[in-house]
Amino acid sequence: MKNKKVIIIIAVVVVLGIIGSFGSSDDESPNTTESTNIETDKAEVEQDATSASQSEDISSEKTVDNFVKEIKNLIADDIGEGESITDVKLNDKDLCIQVDISDGDTSILTLDDLAISRTSSITDDILGLEDYDELWETITVDFGNIGKITNSKADIETNEYGLRYFPPENFIIENNSSDGNDSDTNPETPKNEKAIEYDKLQQLYLEIDSEMSYSEMVTLVQSTGLPYSEAKYNGSRIVQVAFTEESTAQKYKKENGSYVEIIYIYPENENSANDVLDKYSFGTCVYCPNDCSMELINHISGSYFSYRESGKYISDLGNDLKLDKSMSKEQQLEYYFTNK
Repeated sequence: MKNKKVIIIIAVVVVLGIIGSFGSSDDESPNTTESTNIETDKAEVEQDATSASQSEDISSEKTVDNFVKEIKNLIADDIGEGESITDVKLNDKDLCIQVDISDGDTSILTLDDLAISRTSSITDDILGLEDYDELWETITVDFGNIGKITNSKADIETNEYGLRYFPPENFIIENNSSDGNDSDTNPETPKNEKAIEYDKLQQLYLEIDSEMSYSEMVTLVQSTGLPYSEAKYNGSRIVQVAFTEESTAQKYKKENGSYVEIIYIYPENENSANDVLDKYSFGTCVYCPNDCSMELINHISGSYFSYRESGKYISDLGNDLKLDKSMSKEQQLEYYFTNK
């Protein structure tokens, strides 16, 4: 009987041991799986973060190509009708923007003033791309035959709003050298800086506006205090201004001297014998200096010798020099000063 009790006790212990073994196995298994899942998730998150960081580094890479692309997008609206941006390139840390404004609207601004205005708009946009500063040292806006304007990183100033800009006094138009040699031993004269002070005739030539009425033009001439002659011809009126009375004679001058000739045209379909002053419109203004054989011509309408098309001309001994007809009167005078 005693042996039978012992056997029963042993059997109960064995059963309890087996049950305990199963219970222990069930409790530990979920913990192991959970731990494994956590480690896996952590690795995946770290891998995703690394990939995202690498992707961000690639997308934000400050390359020359990205810089040029952003510039082209930014400055597309900085030009007017009839103008175009022909190229954007970065060479030896000089960022060069080539702009064609030869067909731009010059009814309000001269080509020089238009170049300065476009340079201000273009450089303001570029200076907003501060992340690319390390790629450039100078910015050149090149307008071809008109000239170019260059500013360096050292010229940057900041306004009260924290925006960067180049000061307007730095916008000096420099001639584009034909041989590309900008040696300091032969400095170029900026186009928008007067080499000399204009005399009264030269100043008058600059101030005669093609929009002036005939009476307004005569008033301007009188304000100079210079002697002048006024004559009516078939279909036109001519005013000639000079430093001396002898040089104002329109057909037979008694003295050779510099003069300005201003021609106003009567409407073709009307009888000029009526001579209604308000009906005359600007035709041509000519500056004839006495110290050379050149003539500076601003022709708008009618005909002046062989000149029919509107434009600015320079002739020598009566022969058109075939220069850019879109030049300003200041540029005409600059050419005269340089080549007389």
